[in-house]
Amino acid sequence: MTHHPTESPIRAYRLSRRLTLKQFGELFPEPYDKTTIFRWERDGAPRDVRTILEIEKVTGIPRTALAPEMFDFSTMSAVS
Repeated sequence: MTHHPTESPIRAYRLSRRLTLKQFGELFPEPYDKTTIFRWERDGAPRDVRTILEIEKVTGIPRTALAPEMFDFSTMSAVS
């Protein structure tokens, strides 16, 4: 389990809209179980690109916020 010093963007989105874990999971074309949503909030977004892009499409949370280590290229060092 990875410790995140800031609140999960998924949790912040869900709470700002007063959605339960179950209700949030039901926003997706193929609903996710509330335990999956809880795991995303606790451990961070899933590591597969397809799911990250799906979360971004449904919620509008930028992929760079969901998985900065995968998508935020501004933090990468230049290759010489």
